[in-house]
Amino acid sequence: AYRSNGVVFGITTKRIAVFSQAEFAFRRLDARRAGRPTMVDLEVTEALDVLRQPKRLLRRMENDVGDHGNAYIVPRPDGSLTTINPEWVSLVHGSDLPIEVDEAALHSSSRIIGIFYAPPGGQEEIFLAGEFGHYALYDDPDYRGRGMSWREPVLMDIGVAQLSKTYVRKYYENAATPNLMVTFDPNVTPERVKKFRQLFRDQHAGVSSAFKTVTLGGGAKPTVVGAKLADLDQENVTKLLHAEMAIAGGVPAITLGVTPGLDSSTLANYGSANRNFADTTLRDL
Repeated sequence: AYRSNGVVFGITTKRIAVFSQAEFAFRRLDARRAGRPTMVDLEVTEALDVLRQPKRLLRRMENDVGDHGNAYIVPRPDGSLTTINPEWVSLVHGSDLPIEVDEAALHSSSRIIGIFYAPPGGQEEIFLAGEFGHYALYDDPDYRGRGMSWREPVLMDIGVAQLSKTYVRKYYENAATPNLMVTFDPNVTPERVKKFRQLFRDQHAGVSSAFKTVTLGGGAKPTVVGAKLADLDQENVTKLLHAEMAIAGGVPAITLGVTPGLDSSTLANYGSANRNFADTTLRDL
């Protein structure tokens, strides 16, 4: 979805661009007044040196969360932090009670005691609790301890959008005209029909052949079948799909610049949308 859908790519890059601007600091425990913390409430010490320049790490974290719903952060030998591919991570559950190993992940007393990292063809590693970090924004309702990507609720919409683009591409590849069904006299042999079909495709398929006059003979009779592109209400379908993707990603459509947002775009609306983006989606990250 990230590589093949422009709206998903736009949502992902917007989230990454803002999330990666974050900086780390300690907040005073006695600074609990309402509202955002001020500089007086924050303190940066040597303990945060490993997070002094977190931009690259944060970009990878948000990208992993968008792709897989989870980001796992582990230390390098030099003490810096990096992420590992969530697809190759298995959670290790444990319990203080004498329960079966197969039940560890499901038992009410279980907790995550580590992760097992097994990259294909690479060295397997085990990280115990306290040796790795886990970032996930939404809980996976089917698997305790794992996160869920914001893209998952709209995977079907993303698929429909891809099919819609494929349909339009195929429409133009086939002369940018409705489909034609050609019928023949019963006396025409199958071999002649096959030769005619190949000749017809060679002369009339493709955008460069659009609007050419079709000349038939030998008892061939053309009949228009299927719908015209305008009959599919492509514009409104696309608007709906883009709006649902924007909602799932937590990025206002007007901020993305897609049609559902531009229909009502004003300078005031744009400012309000960006404030809502910052106060809701970004504050929860």
